[in-house]
Amino acid sequence: MPSPQNARNLVAASSLALGLVAAGIAAPSAHAEPNGPRALGEPIVLSTGQTGAGRPSVAYNATSDEFMAVWASQGDNSEWDLFNRRVAADGTLPDDIQTTEKAANDQVSPDIAYNPDQDDYFVTWQLQADPNHEPKFNYAFGKSVGADGGSTTEAVEVSGASEDSSLVYNPVTKEFVHYARSFGASDAKEGTLSRRISDAGQPVGEDNVVGPPCAIPAGDIAVNAAGGYLATWRDQCTHPMPVQGQLLNKDTSASGQALKLADREANEIRLAYDPGKDRYLSVTVGFGNPGPVMAEAISTDGTPAGSPTTVANDAVDARVVLDPVNKGYIVAWSAADGIWTRTLSADGAPQGEPVQLAAGTDYSLALGDVSARSKGDGGAVITWSNQTSHQALAGLVKTSAGSGTTS
Repeated sequence: MPSPQNARNLVAASSLALGLVAAGIAAPSAHAEPNGPRALGEPIVLSTGQTGAGRPSVAYNATSDEFMAVWASQGDNSEWDLFNRRVAADGTLPDDIQTTEKAANDQVSPDIAYNPDQDDYFVTWQLQADPNHEPKFNYAFGKSVGADGGSTTEAVEVSGASEDSSLVYNPVTKEFVHYARSFGASDAKEGTLSRRISDAGQPVGEDNVVGPPCAIPAGDIAVNAAGGYLATWRDQCTHPMPVQGQLLNKDTSASGQALKLADREANEIRLAYDPGKDRYLSVTVGFGNPGPVMAEAISTDGTPAGSPTTVANDAVDARVVLDPVNKGYIVAWSAADGIWTRTLSADGAPQGEPVQLAAGTDYSLALGDVSARSKGDGGAVITWSNQTSHQALAGLVKTSAGSGTTS
């Protein structure tokens, strides 16, 4: 069973797939649960014929009302390269796979975020190579990618941190922010690090230390309506190992002292922000591998805004996104038997029962990402990788207006 904090590298050493598919693994029938999510149609196969793949990341483009998925795979050589593909709001594929980055070293664990002000994306990834010959081993690199999937800038060095990474766009400052944990990178600062990136795709300033060296894993970073941030991690030097957080100013400098967000231990800590309620929702996966998925509202001053609720049991990874159209949250997680999803109300209360999106065996499916649509009837795209079929896939999920319930 893969370790959650190393899952990206393990998947990157095996295969990629966004959706419910394949190779002897039957997809469950898509149906609506009372007051729960609704999976639409068959899995969307993003890639075939590649020799292995890593977890895909996905971002929504409100200008074109479509999604962009990016993943790492061994293409026509022995190196790991990055590929992307557009996904329309109805699940169709407007064009073929495009190459995001192809280089002599391995590029793995990509993240993608959309810039609505310029109608383009920024993609970051981890550089993997022989640490004895590559001085930038485990550094993060990135580049701008156009709305059509074509690269618009050359790759640049982003950060000395690349483990457990996340990437957000801040519409207030018109910058991207990369957040990750440093691990084995020569001359890099220790701890979890943030790095600002201009809308032109160029790093701004230096790596900023957010969490201590004991911050393992890095959790997530989310931006609020005022342009400030909340970053999270698990404090591995304290027992029990609590969930910690840090409020950040617009320039990602610390605002106040580090906060204890929860006493419970967690292998995964993910965030979403609701501008209507001006607060965050934290989703954690309990330390235990697998462990329970818990949700808890957090105010913008870092204090709890409610009691934690149980979303699911026996998960190894989780993601959460706000569905702004339907005013609720969509949570996705991976378990031994596949990929699951559930909707939460705007207050973080679970709605209906969990729905299985993809059936797997013995952790053969690895969760990628989730991104919500802000137009039409809302909903989201959830991505994952299939370590058996070596495909990239995606699945569409819909909810109904009001509280993340099924239409």
